[in-house]
Amino acid sequence: MGVIQVRRLFIIGILYILSFPFLSDISWSMNQTDEGIAISQPTQSTSAEGTKKKLDIPQVVPEQFVVRFKTGASASTLPISVIAILGIQDSKTIDEKMGVELITLLPGSDVNKALSYFMTDPNVLYAEPNFINETPELSDDSREHNLKKL
Repeated sequence: MGVIQVRRLFIIGILYILSFPFLSDISWSMNQTDEGIAISQPTQSTSAEGTKKKLDIPQVVPEQFVVRFKTGASASTLPISVIAILGIQDSKTIDEKMGVELITLLPGSDVNKALSYFMTDPNVLYAEPNFINETPELSDDSREHNLKKL
């Protein structure tokens, strides 16, 4: 087994371990392909009574993902051929000190292919989809400030 294959298996294992406690009712599909690792959308599980459970699937911004590069590397250091093959449209620095960049792909580009490339790149610490954070509704409880003291 080559170094890249071992690294891919390690990354798949880490992703599986990290997602297990939170996603026990969701079935993710991760397949090794010629183009890298393909991660498909989660499927809904069915309870013993045969009713489908509502999934709380995190929403992502289509054709965007976040990459943290090692010191000295960035999306601007990628070869032009890689940029063209992956369909990278733009990259914006989120945190220059930490080396975090937001990568935007051209419409219709394969996000799984791009994520697979970055997950196996030795200059990348991590690559993940650009998740949408939702702010919970504010409470109308006038005594909510007292909860902070608990």
